[in-house]
Amino acid sequence: MKRRVTAVIVAVVLAVVGTVAVSTYVRHADQRALAGQQAEKVYVAQQLIPAGTSFQDAVNQGLMTQELVASKAVPPNPLPTVSPTTASNVAISDIQAGELVLTTRFGTQATAPSALEIPAGDIAISVSLQDPARVGSFVGAGSEIAIFDTFNVRTLVNGAPVPSGDHITDSFSVIRATRLLLPRVKVLAVGATTTGVPSQPATSTTSGNQTPNAQALALVTVAVTQAQAEALVQGIQTGTLYLGLLNDGSKTAVGPGVTDLTLFSGK
Repeated sequence: MKRRVTAVIVAVVLAVVGTVAVSTYVRHADQRALAGQQAEKVYVAQQLIPAGTSFQDAVNQGLMTQELVASKAVPPNPLPTVSPTTASNVAISDIQAGELVLTTRFGTQATAPSALEIPAGDIAISVSLQDPARVGSFVGAGSEIAIFDTFNVRTLVNGAPVPSGDHITDSFSVIRATRLLLPRVKVLAVGATTTGVPSQPATSTTSGNQTPNAQALALVTVAVTQAQAEALVQGIQTGTLYLGLLNDGSKTAVGPGVTDLTLFSGK
């Protein structure tokens, strides 16, 4: 019986000693790793630091703490310690957990987040289209579309119609034409459909009075280059736009288009 008690006591002592040894090893692991190297204290994010969080608040809330890191592994411009001049600086964008925090991650004002992921170098342009031009409910974010422009013809240049600069109207005194404006652009977002009146709509006559036709409009936001944006804005201001849904095999090419006079020419 005494031997059993002694064996249990020895086992407990060994367990305690082992636990203390492991804790000591872990506690001094970073010092051993840095042995023979120059080390410096840098801030490391312990959890997500949301954009707009001040330097002082991030430290006070334990969102980031200082850790010893080998100097060779520290990028240029690590975040310095809190000072009266830096305490009020805020994270200009979200800082992820585990990130070594640099001076460039904090500034005097947070970057306003964008709800759209705009491709690098492009511009987001929104246009209100007549609801039928949405190709039903099949157009959504990520779709690729072609945009056509219908307009009143001013003249012909090399056989191609040139817009007059005003929106189309139901009048027999003008010739209308439709041309491909943008062969292929990416849709970033599609807004809710509403009932509205275009800026220069077709008109209907009732008792001698011309009244705008209410039409269902859809807000479509596309990613375009500057040149495409200029063409799109011009088309919005002077014509009526219509879109076509594309797939990878769709073929589009800018050409002379079609007019009232060539609609049935057999193209």
